Amino acid sequence: QSLKDITEKAYAAYAQVPRSKWVLEWPGQVVIAVSTIYWTQEVASAIEEGTLKKYLEKSNKQIEEIVQLVRGKLSSMSRITLGALTVIDVHARDVVAKLCEEKIH
Repeated sequence: QSLKDITEKAYAAYAQVPRSKWVLEWPGQVVIAVSTIYWTQEVASAIEEGTLKKYLEKSNKQIEEIVQLVRGKLSSMSRITLGALTVIDVHARDVVAKLCEEKIH
């Protein structure tokens, strides 16, 4: 399987599986890429719909879920992936918070 095939499958699965389970089922590079794609789409929709504050709450919840996973028993690769994802999620959450603060809509 090519990386493209794996990424396409992970992209399709993202909407079907709880994120806290999904992040453990795919290679780290794919998790980061697909999460970023979904974040971009969801933030754009939140801006268009005027629901950025609600999306900020979702971002915080997603971070909390990943932190809970990190506190549990994980393989070293999963721990590395979730560490990187947490950094990206926190930065993404901060971007959304700044958009809310600036009253972007």
